[in-house]
Amino acid sequence: MKKLKCTIVFFLMIANISFAQTKNSTTSSKASAAPEKTNLMPEKTSITTEEEYNYITKGYQIQVSSGLDMKKGYAVGNDILFVDGAYDIKLIPIYKVVNNENILVGYVCNALSRVWNKTYWFGFPIGNKALLDKSFESISSTLDKAMILALFKAFANFYLIK
Repeated sequence: MKKLKCTIVFFLMIANISFAQTKNSTTSSKASAAPEKTNLMPEKTSITTEEEYNYITKGYQIQVSSGLDMKKGYAVGNDILFVDGAYDIKLIPIYKVVNNENILVGYVCNALSRVWNKTYWFGFPIGNKALLDKSFESISSTLDKAMILALFKAFANFYLIK
C-alpha cells in the first residue's frame, strides 16, 4: 500500500496541472481500456483549505443527493469518467470563483463498485499534504485492493497516457 500511496501522491501534487475535462454533466461518454487520448492541461490552482476539503469530501455529496444549489462562490467542472471492469471512477473538478475566474481547489471522486453495489465518495485536495494524507487514509481504510487499483488506473490514465 505504501508504494501505491506514494505514487498517487506524486501525481496529485504536481503544481498547476490537472486532468483535461472529457465530458460534461449532460453527456455520458466513458473512458475504457482504449480511451481517447487525454493531455495534461495547465490550469490555475489554489491550495485546498480545510473548509474546501470538507466540501469536496462530504458537502458535495450531500448537495447532489439533496438537489441543493452549488456552494456559493464555487463552480463544478466537467466530469471525468473512467470505467475499469466492475468499477466506475468519476472525478469532478471543483473550482473557487474569484473575479470571474475558476481556480481549481480539488476533485470530488465518486467511485462506484458493481461488485459491492455501492458508491463511495472521496476528495482529492490540491497542494495540501496533510489533507491529501487524510484522503488516502480514508481510501485505504474503505476500499478493497481491486478498487484501489481501479482508482489508481483512473489517475494514471489521465496523467500518463498522451
